[in-house]
Amino acid sequence: MRGNLEETLLHLRSKCEEVGYVCEPDIAIVLGSGLNTLIHELDVKFSLSYDDIPHFYLSSVKGHKGNILFAEVFGKKILIFQGRIHLYEGFTPDEVTFYIHLLDLLGVNKLIITNAAGAINESYKTGDVMIVKDHISMTGVTPLMSDLVAPEKRFVNMSKPYYVELFDKIDLSDFPVHFGVLVQLLGPTYETDAEIRMLRTLGADAVTMSSVIEAVVAKYYNMKTICLSMITNEPCQNEETCHKHVVENADKHKGTFLKLLLEVFKVF
Repeated sequence: MRGNLEETLLHLRSKCEEVGYVCEPDIAIVLGSGLNTLIHELDVKFSLSYDDIPHFYLSSVKGHKGNILFAEVFGKKILIFQGRIHLYEGFTPDEVTFYIHLLDLLGVNKLIITNAAGAINESYKTGDVMIVKDHISMTGVTPLMSDLVAPEKRFVNMSKPYYVELFDKIDLSDFPVHFGVLVQLLGPTYETDAEIRMLRTLGADAVTMSSVIEAVVAKYYNMKTICLSMITNEPCQNEETCHKHVVENADKHKGTFLKLLLEVFKVF
C-alpha cells in the first residue's frame, strides 16, 4: 500500500508540473453527496479524473463525480476531492481513507470533510448544517489496521477529533447551524425507526455513511479537521428517504451551505 501511495503522489506532482501549477495546497476538502456544485464559487485552475489517477476509484453512487480539482479562493490553494468512495461499495478502510494519507505526503494539515446526513435530533430541520463536534463510529472497522500506519502510533487519542474552535472566528447568527454528534453507520440501508431511537439514546444528532473513519486518519496525522453535515432528511421522513431524496435536498439547500463554507475558507 505504501508503494501505491508514492506512485499516486508522483503522478499528481507530474500532472501539476505539466501545467505549471505548484501543488502546495493550504486546505483540502472532500465533497459529499449532492454537494459537488459548491465548487462553482472557486477559481478552478485544472482538474483530474479519479479514473486517471493511480489507485483512485470512482464511486458507484450518484452525486459523487470523481474528480480532484485544484482551485483557489481568498488567496489560498484548495485541493478538492469531488466525491468519495464508501465502505458499503465494497472498498476497504485503506482504500476509503487513501486520500487522507496522500494529503499528509502533500503537506496538507487543514481538512474540511462534508457529507449529507440524516437528522437524529428532532429539533434539526432539512437544510440545517451540523458542525460536527464529536462522533460515534459504528462501522465495525478501523482504518488504523493498515501498513500505512506506524504500529507504535496507531493508539490515537480521539478526545478532540475536530477543530471546532475555528467557528469562534465566524458570525454564525445568519446560518441555521447546530453543533452536534455525528454517527457513521456502514450502510447502505437507511435506518429503521428502532435504529433511530437507539442512535438518539446513544447521543447522536445526525447519521451518515462516511466521514468518521476519514476523520480518524486525519487525527492520526494531527490535521486540523472541520466536518460539516448537510441535514438532508428528518426522522419523520424516514419512510420516504432514498438516495434521490437526499441528493435533491442537498441541491435545494446548497446556497446556505456554500455561504458557510466560504466563511470557513476565509478564516481557516
